[in-house]
Amino acid sequence: MMPRVEPPRSDRVPRSRSHKAILALLVVVAVGAAALLTFRISTPDRHGDGAGPLGGTGEPFQEGEAVDPRDGATSWTFGFELCVMDPNVVATIESVGPTQSVGTYRILGMGIRSFSPSAGHTTLIGVEGYPAKVPDVLATPSGYVVRTACSHDPSAPTTELLVGFGLEGSDGGGWLGIDVTYSASGVRRILHLDHDLLVCGPLVESRCGGPPFTTAPPPS
Repeated sequence: MMPRVEPPRSDRVPRSRSHKAILALLVVVAVGAAALLTFRISTPDRHGDGAGPLGGTGEPFQEGEAVDPRDGATSWTFGFELCVMDPNVVATIESVGPTQSVGTYRILGMGIRSFSPSAGHTTLIGVEGYPAKVPDVLATPSGYVVRTACSHDPSAPTTELLVGFGLEGSDGGGWLGIDVTYSASGVRRILHLDHDLLVCGPLVESRCGGPPFTTAPPPS
């Protein structure tokens, strides 16, 4: 009878080890799938004005605000309104920022207020200086709950977010569009407003009115 020849021990793969390798692979796949699902869940839905719980005017609207530093000012306050489409569905703000940032500028601060407009107590568009002189106490935007309903009635209660811009260099710059991250009914969303906030200068000259800017030195 021929003797039975066993393969070298180093060539054997214990069954328990192969099972552990398969288990480890399954764990990696499961963790990856869970991470992808978490990413999809945590990515806020993005919508325009009038297409979600929080709005600006309550309908699509393009607007731009621009200030010219050549009048000697070095700081300004821009204001824009926020409202809820359904007064029974409030929106809690998480953060506010630009859709796209261009050029050079400084953000001096932000505040938000809710009030009922009256003579001498109206919303701001763009005024010189920051903070703006308003009769209301400004709250921090993060965590603020917007309850005012969208309305075209100028006397209806309103919520206004104020952003302070400061001059930085001479190129000009600011926000091209505004993104407001918020939550409503347990869902995180991003409200995109087609609303520019700019400090004029050569880099954003096409979006500003008035005499053209130049970076060339004056003639001698």
